[in-house]
Amino acid sequence: MVRLKTARAFSLIEAAIVLGVVGLVIGGLWIAAASVNENRRMQELLTGSAQIIANMQAQYRNVDMAAQIAATAYCHDDPSIFRNVVGFKWNSMYDIQDPWGKPIACYFETFGFSIIYYELDKAACVRMVTYLGGRPDPGIIAVQTPHSFLNEWDLPYAPVDADCPTEANRISFNYKL
Repeated sequence: MVRLKTARAFSLIEAAIVLGVVGLVIGGLWIAAASVNENRRMQELLTGSAQIIANMQAQYRNVDMAAQIAATAYCHDDPSIFRNVVGFKWNSMYDIQDPWGKPIACYFETFGFSIIYYELDKAACVRMVTYLGGRPDPGIIAVQTPHSFLNEWDLPYAPVDADCPTEANRISFNYKL
């Protein structure tokens, strides 16, 4: 009698091990992709903020601030300031969003203008204060975090953890024109 060869399949244990390894590989790739995306957003926040500041200083340098404030106190209703700024979304006069979709605001002041970032997490807050507050920018006059107010003579500034608590942050950068 001739015995037929039977096909051998994976056992349940072998299939579970293969699926576990595939899951670990996909999980590792997911974490790496999330980290790259987060770094991209942070870079867009930093470079986009610098571009907004440059746009404001170029467009309003020779404008009488008292007259401008009388017309409107909001610089975020000027789409030319936020147009073509990578990572920022300008949907309407009161809806400007950073790369994470969190709101920002821009106000004319008698000294120049303020850009306010809302709901920054701790890491973004510390990097913003370090990047924008630590630059040798002659236009910056103050940085305000929930727990500090830094005048121009305090800059460049290295943040401490207490400047950026873990709860939602409001951080304001004040610039002269």
